[in-house]
Amino acid sequence: MANKFDLKKLLGHFDDIGKNIGKGLLNVREFEREFSPIREGEEELSLKYLKLLSKDKSFKNWWIMPEITDKDLIKLGGKFPKLKPLDRRIIEDLFELIKSIEIVSCILRFINPENYAIFSSPVENLLNIRGISPVDKYLFYLKDLTELKDKYEFDKIADVDMALWTLSNIINHEYLRHQHEYSLIYENYSQSINPVKKIMTRNCLLKIKDETPLYKADLLLESDPRLAGILACVEMEKIVNDLCATNGIRILEKKRSGERWLSMSDKLGKLRFGKNAIKKDEAEDIEKWWDIRHKLVHGKESEKEINEVPAVIKGILEFQSEYKSDNRG
Repeated sequence: MANKFDLKKLLGHFDDIGKNIGKGLLNVREFEREFSPIREGEEELSLKYLKLLSKDKSFKNWWIMPEITDKDLIKLGGKFPKLKPLDRRIIEDLFELIKSIEIVSCILRFINPENYAIFSSPVENLLNIRGISPVDKYLFYLKDLTELKDKYEFDKIADVDMALWTLSNIINHEYLRHQHEYSLIYENYSQSINPVKKIMTRNCLLKIKDETPLYKADLLLESDPRLAGILACVEMEKIVNDLCATNGIRILEKKRSGERWLSMSDKLGKLRFGKNAIKKDEAEDIEKWWDIRHKLVHGKESEKEINEVPAVIKGILEFQSEYKSDNRG
């Protein structure tokens, strides 16, 4: 069994990964030192500091600093020593001026590395960051990094970003995964349930939380056809139960021996023969899909059932559409 995955251990591999993938990295510790007068309230954010960034070779590999003057920066005077975590107002003011959330994140990260981090695409994609506007995305990003900071006991939000950037590159570059010093890291990550994966999954599911169950099933089809089939059949049962309710069919019957839930076959029989509410081919299809559902739920599916899941989802979507149309024969 793989050892427990520890994100914090990846921080020590940050520089080596940068060299391995041939990307120039910012000298983050040096920039933290250079920006410390702003952090300590001794100086304001001025053009001098933006030039420090824009002249850096590694910075230029990633971003282009827009034309800014000291006059443009006057409105930000006195704000940075009071910079709070997740300070939307300052993030918005900087973004309005610079128009790049990545550059904004660099500035904030070097002024206040305890509470801010660079907004990098590899980490954004790893965590499936939510948000519509760039500012919203950055705030969600910082919240997720704060959660991981607490889970793994990092000292700074900026260090969490560096560790995640390291992890994302190990995941995304196959040749790194097979190098001795990184193979165990990748194994521990891939074979464990860990906070990084939980945040990634949560963000992904929250993006589609308002979608219908059948649409979610369709989205899951490629990555997890078994789960997609189960989810679709849950919705199919609900459609059948709603159809029973519409036609006055009790799905919980009272018998002398007690109460009994109608089986799917019984419900379909009553809908078809008792109420003429569904067609013969519909009842036959649902019986077949219900059998596939049993195999999926109990882990007894074969490749044959897995291959039929796309047709099951398509068929249920069509059945749902006809059921809602009020145009049934």
